[in-house]
Amino acid sequence: MSALERAIPTAVGVAVIVTFAVTTPRQASACSCGRRNTPQLYVGDEGALPRDARGIPWTNLARADIVRVERRRGAAVIEVPYTIDRPGHFVLIVPEGGLLEDADYTVVRRDPSETSTVTIHGDMIDLEAVRLSLGPRRRDSVELVPRAPAGQCSDRAEADVLDAEARLPPALERYREYLVYEFIVDGALYDPPTSSLCRQGWRTPGRSHRARAGGEKLFSTCAEGIGLAAGAHTVALAISTPDGRRHVTAPQTFELDCETSPPAEEVIAAAPIDTPPVDTPPAESPQPAPAADEASPSAGPPPVSAAGCRLGERAPPWVLFVLFVARRRNPSSGRSSG
Repeated sequence: MSALERAIPTAVGVAVIVTFAVTTPRQASACSCGRRNTPQLYVGDEGALPRDARGIPWTNLARADIVRVERRRGAAVIEVPYTIDRPGHFVLIVPEGGLLEDADYTVVRRDPSETSTVTIHGDMIDLEAVRLSLGPRRRDSVELVPRAPAGQCSDRAEADVLDAEARLPPALERYREYLVYEFIVDGALYDPPTSSLCRQGWRTPGRSHRARAGGEKLFSTCAEGIGLAAGAHTVALAISTPDGRRHVTAPQTFELDCETSPPAEEVIAAAPIDTPPVDTPPAESPQPAPAADEASPSAGPPPVSAAGCRLGERAPPWVLFVLFVARRRNPSSGRSSG
C-alpha cells in the first residue's frame, strides 16, 4: 500500500470529525427552564366549575388573547357577551347572565389549539367544611436553589419536614385544582425558599413548589439554616375561591428541630400525607433498551423539558468514529504478512 493510499483514510477521518464537531448540537450543560407566566385555567376535574363560581378563572391571560366565548346548553350553541373582572391575581371571564348550571362554556383564544371548555355543575363550595391536616415530622430532604453554580437546577438539603394539607369533603374533592390555598405560619403568609432556579422570581397563586394543590411542606434545614427556625410554630390554612371568597382555619401548633426529628423509616407506620412534589415528574414505565442495530450514532442531545430542567448525559457521537479510524490505522498484529 502506497503512502498516499494509507493517508486517505486518515484525511477522511479528520474531515468527518470536524464535520461532526461543527454540526452536532452541543449537549445541554446548564439548567434549562420552560416558559413562565403562561395562561393557566383554574378548574376542577374535567373542567368542572361549581354553580356559585362568578366567572371562568385564569391567571396571566390578556383580554387580547380572547376571541370569543360560546355557551352550549343542550343542542343550542350561542356566542355570549362577557366582561372581565380582576380580583387579586386572577382574571375572571364573566359571561352575560352569569354561569348557567349544566351548561358548557368554551373560551376560544387566538391560538385555536388553546381553546378551553368548562362545565358548570350543581355543587356549592362550602369553604368552612375544609380542614387542615398535619402529617408526622420526619427527617427528609428538600429541594433548594443550588448555593454554588454547578449546572443543576436544584440541590437537596437534609431537613426536619412536616406535610400540611387541606382535607376537602368528598363532594368537593373534584374542585381541589379550582381552589386557592395559602398557609399562615406564625401569623404571616408562609413564603418558603424557592425549590429550583426554574422557579426563582415567580409563583403560581395558591400553589406550592413542593406539593400538590392544597399541600405544603413546612421544613427547617439541619445545616444550612434555611426555612423555618428550629422550635415551636403555629400554622393555619387560608382557603379561597378565585373570585375572592375566603376562609381561614383555626391555627395548629407544630415543632421542627433536626435534633429531635425521627428518621423517615421510623414514621412509616404513621402514614405521612401523600403530597407528591410538583417538581417531580410522574414515574414512567420502564422501556426496553434499543437493539444495537437500532441505535443512531447521530442522535442529538436529549430534549429540554418544557416544565422543568434537563442536563445532557450522552457522549458526542463522533467519539465512535474516532475509535473506528484508530482501529483502521492499527491493523491486527496476528494478520499474516505473506
